[in-house]
Amino acid sequence: MDVQGHEGSRWVGWLALASGTVGAVIFGAMIRVVGALDPSVGAIQFTFTEAAFRRILDAWGPEGRVRFAAHFTYDYVFLGCFGLFGWALGSWLAGRLERPRWLRALLPWVMPAAAVGDAVEDVLQQSLAAAIPGSRPALAYLVAGVAATVKWALIAMFIAFVGWAAWRVWRDRTATTTPAGR
Repeated sequence: MDVQGHEGSRWVGWLALASGTVGAVIFGAMIRVVGALDPSVGAIQFTFTEAAFRRILDAWGPEGRVRFAAHFTYDYVFLGCFGLFGWALGSWLAGRLERPRWLRALLPWVMPAAAVGDAVEDVLQQSLAAAIPGSRPALAYLVAGVAATVKWALIAMFIAFVGWAAWRVWRDRTATTTPAGR
């Protein structure tokens, strides 16, 4: 989709704003559902073995497990929102970015890729949490942990790319609007 035209750019900008806002509301609701689990839900994302995964589930107890299971309803919607937000913001910035071309091409797709990683993580963790201990292959725990790690790495990459792209756009706009001799 070409978003460089004025109308397309405006539409994509509004899509970024809307998906970001809806995502923030859903994230807030998800945080309320999960509550203050100790260790945090973030900690279970970086487990790569059944033993580590089960230690966290056991620490949460039955109530924490129920809250963890309930949060997936929100998380699936949230990952859609942040994937769409990243695509829209990335497209909006890419439409204003002259160079580098690789960044223009890559920027819109980083957060959707992170959303795919989150979906893989969620499906696996939901299944693993509901499974009888010892009934799932060790590879499933490893893949869930790797998917979460890749998701977070892509989110960090997106933040860095957005900052860099925004700086380049600002710099290029400032250079073309600053009169010569100043």
